[in-house]
Amino acid sequence: MTRTAVTAAGFLVLGITVAGCGDDSSPGHHLTPKTGDRIPRISGLAFISPPTDSATDLPLAPMVRVAVVDSMGVPLAAWNKPVTISLSENAPGTILAGPHTVNLVEGSGEFEGLSLNVAGTYSLVASTPGLPPVTSRPFVISNHGWFAARKGLEGAGDGAVTVDPSSPNTLYFGGGGRYVSEGSGGVFTSTTGGQTWSVAGAELPDTAKVVGIDPASSAVYAFDKDAHAWRSQDGGSSWTLLNFGFPFLDIAVDPRTSGSVWAIATDRRTLYHTSDAGRTWSADNAKSDCSYLDVDPTDSTLICDGGLRRMTSDSAAWDVPSGLPSPYFAWFHHVDHAGNIYSAGGQCITWPCPGAAIYKLAKGSSTWRKLTARGWTNLDHYIGPIATSPSSPSTVYAVGWDGLYKSVDGGETFALTGNDYFSCSSLTIDPYDPNVVYAGVYGGPAKSTDGGRTFTRILTGLHNVRVDHFAVGAGAAPTIYAVASPWGLFRSTDGARTWSQSFTSVKAIATDPVHEGLAWVHSYDGSIQRTIDGGTTWHEVSAKGPDATVMLSDGTNLWAADAHAKVWQSTDGGKHWPVAGVDLPGNVNALLLDPADPKTLYAATTKGFAKSTNGGASWSVSGDCSPSIGTDQALLSMAISGTHLYMGGTEGRVYVSTDGGKTCERRLAFSAGKIRGLAVDSSDPSTVLAVTELRGIYRLTERGGDDGPSNVGLQGLKFNDVIAPAAWGLHTFFAASSVYGVFENSSGGR
Repeated sequence: MTRTAVTAAGFLVLGITVAGCGDDSSPGHHLTPKTGDRIPRISGLAFISPPTDSATDLPLAPMVRVAVVDSMGVPLAAWNKPVTISLSENAPGTILAGPHTVNLVEGSGEFEGLSLNVAGTYSLVASTPGLPPVTSRPFVISNHGWFAARKGLEGAGDGAVTVDPSSPNTLYFGGGGRYVSEGSGGVFTSTTGGQTWSVAGAELPDTAKVVGIDPASSAVYAFDKDAHAWRSQDGGSSWTLLNFGFPFLDIAVDPRTSGSVWAIATDRRTLYHTSDAGRTWSADNAKSDCSYLDVDPTDSTLICDGGLRRMTSDSAAWDVPSGLPSPYFAWFHHVDHAGNIYSAGGQCITWPCPGAAIYKLAKGSSTWRKLTARGWTNLDHYIGPIATSPSSPSTVYAVGWDGLYKSVDGGETFALTGNDYFSCSSLTIDPYDPNVVYAGVYGGPAKSTDGGRTFTRILTGLHNVRVDHFAVGAGAAPTIYAVASPWGLFRSTDGARTWSQSFTSVKAIATDPVHEGLAWVHSYDGSIQRTIDGGTTWHEVSAKGPDATVMLSDGTNLWAADAHAKVWQSTDGGKHWPVAGVDLPGNVNALLLDPADPKTLYAATTKGFAKSTNGGASWSVSGDCSPSIGTDQALLSMAISGTHLYMGGTEGRVYVSTDGGKTCERRLAFSAGKIRGLAVDSSDPSTVLAVTELRGIYRLTERGGDDGPSNVGLQGLKFNDVIAPAAWGLHTFFAASSVYGVFENSSGGR
């Protein structure tokens, strides 16, 4: 194991219980006031942020918050126990997704990401032993409005792959854990060696990661950032909360003894043990003061903090091996299948670190040995995750500052695998094939079948991804592209129902409005790439193009705006670009063609509005809306419908011009933050949607009048872009969110 230091429609009632409240059997949770302290009078549980109306599969926003309050309505800060949400009635097909259990912090808890998949009227009921229940106001979940359209649009944190030792094609991946600050995509499972993936059971929070598998029963254990441990007996389809009654720092599964699990409590870092897979727990006060825990697979010896201390299960004292420098900071460690421990670290807490090294504590030894690591370049620059092969213990992989290293003699000599400047947060080796390596890279897991020389991303069919920008191709059934940083470019050929990765490392994209299947991207390596088959294949047309952040095509010409307030033009499909670009008043956030005049271009810049009437050869700002907008007003987005030109800026402002930008009128200003995207309903030109940074999506009617939020279920979500491709349905919009991928609406934004 590798660790890093650092209703059917109808009326339903949801039950919320606080575990352990008033239960004298819960260890260490008695509230004992000091002499003279005011003892607050407990009033009960309360919804301090009740649920609001939403749509199916959308997170309740704002998030539901529950607190134990006193008679004045103030949360009781000393009440820090778990709160659990559950459905009091089971309706066929109804799933309450999101976190079911949270720890109260200073008396209150937040349930972020709760959603329901079936339309109906619901209420939440909060209850706890000894306190009267409290029921929230009813709220409605509707089938109409926005819904997720993200199958195949993947995204996850840089977590770790866990391989089932009894079934090497069964993989678990999770980017969560104790230090994540928000959802990392959750835990995902594959039974095909990573070819296909599915999301783990709805009970499991999206901040969870798998920490171990019981080899005898194949029970899977996970923990999340809120200090909860979970167990699955069915390959990750459903999960049971292992309610300790206390938060924990880490858990470790004993690979020798089925049902044996150890946990470190945050309270005095006491070790707890269960021999029945988490049903009952007992404390061992002698075994304490650990932050990370492993179990030796050969004899169940407990390994504390990466081998700094060890203790056999029948011992009462820790053994402290010698041989490490003092002080010593362990950055990564690994326990192999023979019980040997590898530790990467040094006498520094940051890199570079002079004297950094890889140490090995052999099974049965009490002294660490510094490995020679011959062939490793600049050990003091960085030593990352370490992993060994279960089937070939002398095969060791480790990440250095300049790539992935491999040793076949137990770490005495290393050689680069050829994967230069490879970076990852974890390494896992297939239990039967030392050449199959899984790496936790940002955006999801990658797999190598050639001993680490090449890696391929293997994550598909998932969710939780930031989408920055859309582009739509030409044709009767156009390809929709989504730029999703940092995962690359995705495409959909079925109206955003499913997505597949098309290209990696994309900074900008332009689609040809005339020729079906034709598009260009500016890659992070500086090249301009072109596709003629809708993103199936790409070919380089220019090794070095402009440093484009925005691109545009009219079917003949290609424009690229860089990050230095310049616009460049290519007349031969991106092969050649002029030496110097044309200056604009500010950095360009959006480019737009006037459909009535192919030589008229509009630019939304950080210094306001700019216009070209000669195909981008020159640009003007004087008199073109500048008095209304101001050169200190950044414009972020544009849309056009007939003679109406819409511009979205900062501070929730939308401007409309009906004379080609000569004059502008501010039609809308509201507290929604930046207007990241604008789109006109292809079937109703009087309806415009504005996606915002702070308050979801607004629907504008009558050529710019404010019709309020288009759907209350999207309030509180952040969005980056919106499109309305006519080919994919009347009154249909697609919105790109900062967290939850792509949403679709086929009712004109309502």
